[in-house]
Amino acid sequence: MSPQPVPLGIDPALMTQLINLMKRLSTTIPDMGAQVDRSLATVQLQLYGPGTARDIGRQIAGKVPDLQRRLDLMLAAQKVALDTSKALWADESKWLSDTPAAGAATAKRLADALRTGLKKGTIDAKTLAELQKHQEDPYFAVAFATQMPPHELKSLIAKLYRGQTTPAGADPEVMAQLDKLSAALGTILGTASRGAGGMKLPKGYVDELLKHLDIPETAFALNKLLRSGTYDDAFLLEIATKVYDYERKQPRQSPYWLNFTPTTQPANDLPAAYKDPMAAVAAALANNSRAAQDFFTDPKRKPLDYLMRERPWHEYTDTDLGNALEAATRTFRDHDQPPEQSRGYKSALIASWAMHFWGNPQVQNNLPHTRQNVGNIISAYMSDLHRASVDRVAHKPGVITRDPDTMLAGTQPYGAVFDRDGISGVMKWAFADTDVLKTVVTGHGQYSIEVLDERAARLAEQNRADFEKWHKAHPNATAAEIAAQRQKILEERMNGADGAVFSQAIERLSRTLFVITDAGNIAKIESADQHDKMFNAFKEAVTSVADLAPGPQGKIAGWLFDRAKSQVADQFTAGAGAAARSEAATTTGQTVDMFMDLTADAMMRHGLFGDGEVPARTHPHASVNYPRGSEGDFMDGDKIIPWSRMTAKQREAYTEWITSPDTGAVFRNPSNAVTEGFNQANDAGGQGG
Repeated sequence: MSPQPVPLGIDPALMTQLINLMKRLSTTIPDMGAQVDRSLATVQLQLYGPGTARDIGRQIAGKVPDLQRRLDLMLAAQKVALDTSKALWADESKWLSDTPAAGAATAKRLADALRTGLKKGTIDAKTLAELQKHQEDPYFAVAFATQMPPHELKSLIAKLYRGQTTPAGADPEVMAQLDKLSAALGTILGTASRGAGGMKLPKGYVDELLKHLDIPETAFALNKLLRSGTYDDAFLLEIATKVYDYERKQPRQSPYWLNFTPTTQPANDLPAAYKDPMAAVAAALANNSRAAQDFFTDPKRKPLDYLMRERPWHEYTDTDLGNALEAATRTFRDHDQPPEQSRGYKSALIASWAMHFWGNPQVQNNLPHTRQNVGNIISAYMSDLHRASVDRVAHKPGVITRDPDTMLAGTQPYGAVFDRDGISGVMKWAFADTDVLKTVVTGHGQYSIEVLDERAARLAEQNRADFEKWHKAHPNATAAEIAAQRQKILEERMNGADGAVFSQAIERLSRTLFVITDAGNIAKIESADQHDKMFNAFKEAVTSVADLAPGPQGKIAGWLFDRAKSQVADQFTAGAGAAARSEAATTTGQTVDMFMDLTADAMMRHGLFGDGEVPARTHPHASVNYPRGSEGDFMDGDKIIPWSRMTAKQREAYTEWITSPDTGAVFRNPSNAVTEGFNQANDAGGQGG
């Protein structure tokens, strides 16, 4: 097998040094050459030919503009592609044109091919393939934007699609080709928008692109273009603000609104959902988190209230807004920059205000297809949901600028302010979609694993330190004395102040999980079919959470929740509903058992049930009925096999062990904390199940 080619790149810092050096050489070399000429003249000698210093200097100077132009474009691409500017290498593997002239020649040829295709009513496969090939080539893209200006580009897209709209319906294969074409054109426009230096879009390009927003063709073309490609921040922000400002000035019975109101659409016309300019903007913002943040936090416009509460979103276009809000809240999480410079601060601010608005029934009715966005955002802000679950007073939307989560070590990302009653109402609405319920329950499980794993590790480290101190003072201790002392230290710590701190963390986590469970309203659903659907969805999550591995210490990464959700879907089978340790047909019963299992698993990973080799009386291998290696042995090395994968004998052995009085020597307080957390949350106002 031949090795894969390695993408080539140029270090912008080194290239800048090279350009500066070449600028100096282009002047110093001719000066030095003149000095040499004068010296040679004194002895009546002279140099001839193309290799003279003056000629070399001229050649070097001629290369500087091209190098500077390429560097400018790389830096512009790097700004969009990276979250920070720390990475050094900019990939040029898709830059197919060596020079602006070469890019312009290709752009003219393909623009002419598109015009020819429009006359025929179709675009040939070769032209489409070439457009796709060059779609991320900046020299080509900027030239193409000039060769095919906005009015022609919009007309091309609208006419091609409209030509396929017939009473009998469009050919699916032709429509698929047109979708590929519009995606390529959108990507080309995105590439061109990132032009820099001498390679930029013509002045006023955005105004031309948005001209005639009140006609269907413009809005349709915008939807087809802006949904693909990676756009420059300033370019996209200009589009967003100008569309927003235009829309706010239009009366509700104006052509602008009637163009995408389903009830006012002519038969066999372009789809109404693709004639909404703001939906196109939202779709583009979903692909550019920075522009989305800057738009949603615009201090002059403050668009969130209008977009979420007032503006109607027809068909499924509200998902575009939901995706944009998710991008603006989950992509950047930090706490190492001051608020005015922090993207993470903006993320938390938008999350707080968005959840505040989502708590309004009017917004819920207006954005019926955004429930999954709500679940994803809540899962990414589980620390803040956890804090809100124990709040006693209502809070206005805002940002927690102190460390928002003392449950985890280190300073966590800026936190969003959630009001307990408000966020509970949001979850009750969102959990009508069972996938959202699974997402949030699994997100809480992952967060709990992080907290429990970190705190169990602290206890284990304290135990090791105490034992080493004792062993140093008792170097001649026997094996039996060593084992006894280890167990003594363990049991004293788990039943002392340090163990109480651990149990307090468990109690607080349990309170939060109860709030989530109560929001699911599962026990109070009267319809048997709906109850079974919700309850089984809940059981999918709780029986799978224990299979998740602890993630990165200190920070809860958004991708973990996506992974968790997919694992839940993959691992659950028709018989897995019965895999919960309790057979009680209540949400609370299942949840208490799941959370005790999570706690036991974390403790076992860090040796808080004692030495399995001795074995200690609190360890599963001390069992007389199910010793090590028996058919009931539920240990896999130093880990507990997840309940969902245990055999019937292993489940029997596990239940006997976890409820044993001997195990209670270290597990009594943690297990009591689980039930106390649920009881306290119930007493605070929940109804439970």
